[in-house]
Amino acid sequence: MNDVILTEILISDFQEKTARKFYFNEGINIITSSENHVGKSSLIKSIYYTLGAEVNFDDSWNKLSKIYSVKFRLGNQNYQVVRYTKKFAVLQNENLLLLTDDVSHELAKKLEEIFDFGIYLPNKNNQKVELAPPVFSYMPYYIDQDLGWSEIYNSFNNLGQYKKDDRLKSLYYHLGIYNKKTIKLMSDKDIVNQELKKLESESEKIQTVIETLSSEINNIVPASNIEELERNLTISKNKIDELVKVVALKRNEIQKLEGLSQGHKFQLALIEKKEKISINEKSVKNEFLCPICGYRLNNEIFKIVEINHGLITKKYATEQISFQISKLEEDLKNKKIEYISLMKNLKKEEDLSIDDKSNYENYLTQRGLEKTINSLNIKYDNNLTQRNELVEKIKDINKELKDLPTKENVESIYKDFVIQNLLSLGAWESSYEEKIGILKPIKAQGTLLNKIILAQEVALFQTIENLDLKITKFPFVIDSPRGNEASKLSSYEILKLIINIDSLKQIIISTVDFENYRKDLNYTGKIEITFLNDKRKLLNEKMYEENVSEIESLFELFSENRDS
Repeated sequence: MNDVILTEILISDFQEKTARKFYFNEGINIITSSENHVGKSSLIKSIYYTLGAEVNFDDSWNKLSKIYSVKFRLGNQNYQVVRYTKKFAVLQNENLLLLTDDVSHELAKKLEEIFDFGIYLPNKNNQKVELAPPVFSYMPYYIDQDLGWSEIYNSFNNLGQYKKDDRLKSLYYHLGIYNKKTIKLMSDKDIVNQELKKLESESEKIQTVIETLSSEINNIVPASNIEELERNLTISKNKIDELVKVVALKRNEIQKLEGLSQGHKFQLALIEKKEKISINEKSVKNEFLCPICGYRLNNEIFKIVEINHGLITKKYATEQISFQISKLEEDLKNKKIEYISLMKNLKKEEDLSIDDKSNYENYLTQRGLEKTINSLNIKYDNNLTQRNELVEKIKDINKELKDLPTKENVESIYKDFVIQNLLSLGAWESSYEEKIGILKPIKAQGTLLNKIILAQEVALFQTIENLDLKITKFPFVIDSPRGNEASKLSSYEILKLIINIDSLKQIIISTVDFENYRKDLNYTGKIEITFLNDKRKLLNEKMYEENVSEIESLFELFSENRDS
């Protein structure tokens, strides 16, 4: 069984020392009176307030001075939720499961586990899908006297953390279109789609790079092999090294000859300044140093002249020195010719070396590009494989989603029930035909408003029953369904529609003068009726005394765990 059945509610005011306990049965529960202001609405509001929703209590009702306890049955398990201000205790068979003041997370999670039902909605601020507070599980199951009859599904407070359209989409969970599995599948699908888009973008980039590199590699002349290039480079380098050595030697020879030639020219200039040069032992020993610059005169020239003539004359010295200069100039000329030739050969070898290096670099570039392209092709193939796997995942998810009720089918069933209910209430108009939709409720004003709201909410339950959904259902709690009805017939039609909802195991109705309609309703099932007569005396001292032990234990529950 997936129906939550309320069994009991206890409300106690610790300041006034008053309390009230009500018992509920499976089926139809009527809370009635002969007049208003006896506490029917406060009792009705307290049910889902205790279970974690926020409602609009009357100003005279001090909710903060009261402790609330609701007991319910789900399957063969008994549960209890206790609320004191913003603190909650959840018990199973009198064993404490949770004590918290966190409704949106801790209480919501625990009740989701108990009910095996939860609603996930995108937060308005960050669009992150999250488990919604418990109130959204109760939203279609409660019609408030003050708020619920002015706009459909408008009976609870503090729903603003979600957009109105998303709040209405919570109805899809009650209709089996969405559920925890659906949300996980849809979330998984979104993640897979994001991964797929990322891979597709990456694939496009890889293709662009491959095309660019392929174009680049086509402009490079391929080399034969790396070994040949390296060998040519080594040979070229050795040739250049040898030529550099020869060029250096040749340059040294030239520099030496130029030095000798300059020396002889200096001697010649010196001789021309003197009439006669005598040579003796002292001058020979001193190697004919120039007294001005310290240059050594060529000793050999003076020795030759001395042997042949014994006397050095200016004319003879001049002839000999000029001859030496002429011979040196001839040698110097030849050496320079050789040097120029060597430099040309060196330049040629260097140019050849540069070409080899260029080929070598081209080869390396080509080899590098080919390696890169091969690597990118492998990456592209892996990318393609991953994309194909993700596409298959999406197909599998879509197949699972396809097995769930489709929106189109559900909408069609729902629409038929809305029309049927409006007809039974005498509120049908042909203009509603195109306006009926789960997420776009019919809007109306005036005397038909109650009937139109009720027709749509009841159609929701009828659709759930028609689809045979194994989904958790909650008690349908309705406060003052006849509030705006001027005629007894209209009141009768409304009550008849409500008590004949076969799809729900428990219905709780608060209404005035129910006994005036009971006989005409011809309802054969059991109806549990509670009469309230004392004005503004829903809670009383006598009930407090009868339940003081339980009330005190509930207060102790929060007191003992205050620091936990």
